[in-house]
Amino acid sequence: MLSRSLGSQAAFGSYVGLSIGPAPPALFLLDKAAEMLAVNRSFEAALEACERGLETIDSGNSSSDQEDAHRFSDVKASFCIIGVQALAELNRWREVLPWVLQQYDAPEKVPARIMQMCILLYSKVEEPQMIQEAVQLWLKDSKNRTLPAYGAVAELYLLHVLIPLGQFGEAELLVQDPVSFPEGQQQGALRFISQSRGEQTDSMLHQKSAHHQEMSDNSQAGRGVLSKLTTILKAIQRTMKTVQSTLCSFWISKLVLATFLVYLLVARLDSASPNSFLWISRLLHLFRQTWNAMFAPYYLARVKQ
Repeated sequence: MLSRSLGSQAAFGSYVGLSIGPAPPALFLLDKAAEMLAVNRSFEAALEACERGLETIDSGNSSSDQEDAHRFSDVKASFCIIGVQALAELNRWREVLPWVLQQYDAPEKVPARIMQMCILLYSKVEEPQMIQEAVQLWLKDSKNRTLPAYGAVAELYLLHVLIPLGQFGEAELLVQDPVSFPEGQQQGALRFISQSRGEQTDSMLHQKSAHHQEMSDNSQAGRGVLSKLTTILKAIQRTMKTVQSTLCSFWISKLVLATFLVYLLVARLDSASPNSFLWISRLLHLFRQTWNAMFAPYYLARVKQ
């Protein structure tokens, strides 16, 4: 997840020496949350301590003293930094931005260091579009443009949001803003944008070429399968035609033989002649044998034989 060194420095460095201002319970809860996060690795307990501490700060922040208000703001930011780290460690990174906005009401009011952490977090999980709108609002705010950390937020936004999303036009507009990038840094940033655009274009062309090659391979494989299937179907068709012609010729031969025998019995032999009785008897016997051999069931023909 996020670098622990960044979170630890921001969390612990923000309230060192706070002897006045925030109520002692808030500082106690901040110590407890930091210990649970860094030492005990109990992230649920750290998050719970942060939420209790934030409730304590909101209920006790009634001082009109500017120095006390600044100390309250620092402690609140420290609670939020630890809470963001705890949510990230719990793999609840989708809740980070809504949780932060719940504490500050609007993206423009989020401290710069917390906005930087959110940018790094959503870049780490490869979901930079989830933080884009919030950072845009933060950068457009006139009060934030006067902050010393404004340039750092703009740089992280360029590197971890706009470039990965391929929004090079907006990136160039951001770089040309002298508040975001001083004049000495603009040329280097523009060269980096141009280089990133070329790399992304080459990557897209390579992916498209690989996709076309894959489609071509699949098409060739499909044509090969279709050719084999066509060959098999043609072979089956030829076999069926051969079987059909064989069966037809077999039954035709049977019919011709039967017709010929009937012709001999009826047309060629004189049934009134005594000499024809023997021939008629033999032909009838032969006809019965032939009939039984051709048309009777197989087992009956075998028995009679």
